[in-house]
Amino acid sequence: EAVKVALQQNGLDFTNLFGDDGAMQDIGEWGAVESVQILNIETTGEVNNSDEASYTTLQLAVEKGGWIPGQTFNFVVRNVPAKLKDMDVSELLNALDPDGSFRVEAKEKGMTLPDEEIASLRELGNDSERRSNVTPRETDTDNTVYKGDGSRGYNIMQRSDLICENADGSVKEGTMMHVMDAFVNHGCLIVDLTDNGTSHKDAIKMSQMWQTTDSFFKSINEVEGMIESLPKIGKAEGAGSPNAVVGFASYGSMQFLETRTKRNEGGIAGLVPKEVEEIIEKHGVSAMIDSFGAISSVGKDVVRIAVTAAS
Repeated sequence: EAVKVALQQNGLDFTNLFGDDGAMQDIGEWGAVESVQILNIETTGEVNNSDEASYTTLQLAVEKGGWIPGQTFNFVVRNVPAKLKDMDVSELLNALDPDGSFRVEAKEKGMTLPDEEIASLRELGNDSERRSNVTPRETDTDNTVYKGDGSRGYNIMQRSDLICENADGSVKEGTMMHVMDAFVNHGCLIVDLTDNGTSHKDAIKMSQMWQTTDSFFKSINEVEGMIESLPKIGKAEGAGSPNAVVGFASYGSMQFLETRTKRNEGGIAGLVPKEVEEIIEKHGVSAMIDSFGAISSVGKDVVRIAVTAAS
């Protein structure tokens, strides 16, 4: 432990020779003790032996030097397997924010700090490299993008195609290939809720949702004190994931609202936070819930198709 502390004070750390359980640390793998010098515990700093004798091992210091538990001693260790210490992200953030005020402010706004997910700068570098390597680099020309004939590329998926099945209830191959190709090559799927202009029911629901959100942000910025009355973004009550949040956040000119539907035995019963319901009123709540139903329905169909393709 003393060697470990000395390394840390000099910006170093043990090379991991022991495994996670440290099973090898008691058989000399952590270094070679070269010299042990016993000190007088009554006169700190003075050598106990008049001839300033030192011992080559800890065992000799006990047997010949008469060392007893609690007695101070100096020792030299060589051949310590060490490496430069990985910079801890928390230490870096503490250096930038010594009084912790920025951390407190970030928590109040529901923000996740880097050291909550990544422990060291090495991990951060590895994660950044991984993200850069998985980014698609290939491009397609106008002649190779998807045109509805089974080839690849971006193509608008009609809403009705997601629910159109074969006579035996299986997913149509063209639909399956379109969905999976979009996810694999582009990471997104574009869906036309109007079915090429033949049905506007879901599109109207989405339009009403955008009108409601526009009205909400105008209202809170026009009425003094309304922003302060909104709860800050935080984890939703009863949610299993820390990413399931509700509330309001403002970062200068950028404002964000996170809502979730609340349910009872009869189904969807409204929105949270409840303060939002008071601002957008009953028709706004209905618009938000209806748009959620339209989008979640698309999501369910897409997931069903993806699971079928993967099975």
